[in-house]
Amino acid sequence: MKYISLIDELGITLNDIAQIDAAHIIRIQKQLKAKAVLENKSNLGELSELVSQLENQEIKEAHLFIESHLWLKNILLGKPEELTQKSFESTYNPRPVAAFSKVFISPFLIQTLKPTLTYILSKGKYHLLVRIASQERFFTEEVRQLIINFFTTRLNYANSYIAI
Repeated sequence: MKYISLIDELGITLNDIAQIDAAHIIRIQKQLKAKAVLENKSNLGELSELVSQLENQEIKEAHLFIESHLWLKNILLGKPEELTQKSFESTYNPRPVAAFSKVFISPFLIQTLKPTLTYILSKGKYHLLVRIASQERFFTEEVRQLIINFFTTRLNYANSYIAI
């Protein structure tokens, strides 16, 4: 399962997501069907399901949370090359992360975080590694353990390399 950005796929705004209601969901789904027929796209089912889930307030909040944190969105979309220091600016928002949002993003992060960290490390962008690791308030324990295991593996490899 891969994260799909509603803003990118549907051309809507954060405000549109926040204000979405049942009538708007039906309208978007009809537009999706028409777009799928015109463009011969096969991800209609995924997008339609995603849009219908927006009736749930917690899911809506999770999407708003992701879309308002550019660094997180880039990681979830598997776009580590688009991560910059500036993409972390929204992180300074002191509002707490909802427990459901953490749980919602966790499966996506588990899929994309290790390749992201590997990419960043290979490019020597250590400041971004530090920034990601310091965002622990956004992560479930499972994601924290993934980060710890990533660094442990890299350090063990480096230690073995030095010992040779």
